[in-house]
Amino acid sequence: MRRKFVRDGALLFSGEIVSKLLAFSVSFVLARQIGLEALALLALAQSIVAYATVVGDAGLGTDAVRRISNGESAEAVVTQTARVQVMFALLASLVVVPIAVSQTDSSVAIGVSLVPIFFAASATYVLSGRLDAKNLAVSRVLGNVVVCVAGMTSVFLGYPIGVIAFSYSAGAMASMLYVNYIAGVRIKDFIGPLPWRALKATKSKYLALASYTLIVHAYSSALIIMAQNFGGGSHLVEVALSTRVLLLLFIPAQLLGSLLLPRFSRGTVSMKIMAACIAAALIFGALMSTAVHLTARWFVPLMFGPDSQGSVASIEQISLQLPLFLASTVLIAYFLAAARYGLLARLYFLALLVQIAIGYLLRDSEAAVFVLSVVFSEWIFVMSLLVALLMSGSSPRPIKETVKIRRASILAGDPSRT
Repeated sequence: MRRKFVRDGALLFSGEIVSKLLAFSVSFVLARQIGLEALALLALAQSIVAYATVVGDAGLGTDAVRRISNGESAEAVVTQTARVQVMFALLASLVVVPIAVSQTDSSVAIGVSLVPIFFAASATYVLSGRLDAKNLAVSRVLGNVVVCVAGMTSVFLGYPIGVIAFSYSAGAMASMLYVNYIAGVRIKDFIGPLPWRALKATKSKYLALASYTLIVHAYSSALIIMAQNFGGGSHLVEVALSTRVLLLLFIPAQLLGSLLLPRFSRGTVSMKIMAACIAAALIFGALMSTAVHLTARWFVPLMFGPDSQGSVASIEQISLQLPLFLASTVLIAYFLAAARYGLLARLYFLALLVQIAIGYLLRDSEAAVFVLSVVFSEWIFVMSLLVALLMSGSSPRPIKETVKIRRASILAGDPSRT
């Protein structure tokens, strides 16, 4: 079992790195060939439209993993989950896509508008429930191969930016088709009455999960949205580049969470172990941040072109979040293992308010100072998590069913915490 866990982790980590690099290759080419402003608009549109992705999931994917891992028929789970998720994603898209159109370029917003629908229609929870890490990794790589090929081809052929943005929707569709083929999902599974009775019976659980994932995404996307709306939008380009680089640097944190969550879910965790994990995360994050400060002046222009040189200082400053983010990843895994969704949602909301308040105060500062709002808010978040940890003692031993879902859920990935 341990060998399979390590193998699954290696597969997912490799797939995540490859898929991220494939998707980000479009960003690099777009910045060099069309300009940094185009990349900034794309990043902003994706952040806004992603709210529909989060609402479309609504915690139903996590519950579907639990049901399948406990032996329930995948067909029955899909017919209930997929219909509701697609409906939620459609309704949310009707709200967020017009907002994205008003905040960015209309063609860019429309180009990425189908991503939430395809994500909701993708039955990744079936593969997660079966612990099929291989096909999950393949689906991610396949989707981003399509993004890479379609996006780079569109750039070099001189197509409008809306066509380039559509490559992300095309990639999401390719991933969905592959996942649903492997999972045995058919078109008719999406057609039929909605399971309102089942939803009503477990609405508190779904609301807790949905609230948590929605607030997490709000916290993650707040900086770039503030950059567009505070200070006359003068910080948008530098913040877009900074957050783009940060997504790559967050890959180790994603792996860390995936490795710790199932281990924390197996039983009580001593404060000594928690202290060691947090200390290791802080040290590793500090080393990563130091590396960014030493090399940013070299790798940023290499990736985004000479015009991005002005964003180096912002990227150096935002990298100060890395040790804090890794530490919070350890603490989040602890509280997720104990199913403390409500607590995490409240602490994230507090950090979100801090980030918005500091961002507003720093709106007229240069971008390298403005990005510190997310660093300060992450510090508040970590301090709040530590206080909650000290007050909680050791995590309660979860029931057998909870262990299964935690172990299986890491395979599906988290669309909200970027």
